[in-house]
Amino acid sequence: MAGEGMMEDEVLELERVPVRINVFGCPTRIARALGLEVELPDVDSRDRASWDEIHRVGWKPRLRGRIHDPEEDGDPDWCTLLASPFCEGRCDLEEGVVVATTVAGLPPTLDLVHGLAARGVPLRGADGRALVKAMQTWFGCGVPDASAAFRAAGLKPEPGRPDPIRWEPDPARWPWA
Repeated sequence: MAGEGMMEDEVLELERVPVRINVFGCPTRIARALGLEVELPDVDSRDRASWDEIHRVGWKPRLRGRIHDPEEDGDPDWCTLLASPFCEGRCDLEEGVVVATTVAGLPPTLDLVHGLAARGVPLRGADGRALVKAMQTWFGCGVPDASAAFRAAGLKPEPGRPDPIRWEPDPARWPWA
């Protein structure tokens, strides 16, 4: 299938190809660097009691009026932290902070993500591995490959993978990332 919402014979323009950027790390720290005064669950927590409490009490009600949309009637794991004309920042209890955009929105979205570093969010781990991963989310017939757009935006394929599925900031272009 070409992509959700596409007809089988439809061809998607490269600029409209959906892209997601995972920003791994503490979701609360990332949200605060985005200007949001919120406390988000630690997606890496192994504390069973903490997760039981989150699922019992809920984590979305305390976000009301502080984020774009807590999506209280939607998927219990997701909420929309912010929305702009070029991207949407979301929090997922399994993945942490995910920024959704399109190929056309990739440059300003990467500027937003790289700006997190100036506000104290590490974009590389202590081991030097990238904590920012981008990928095209639709593939198949009628969906163009976004690899050239990723390269032009200063991304490089994730090391150690034979096929460029996930991309990360190229330190040659983004030395602080």
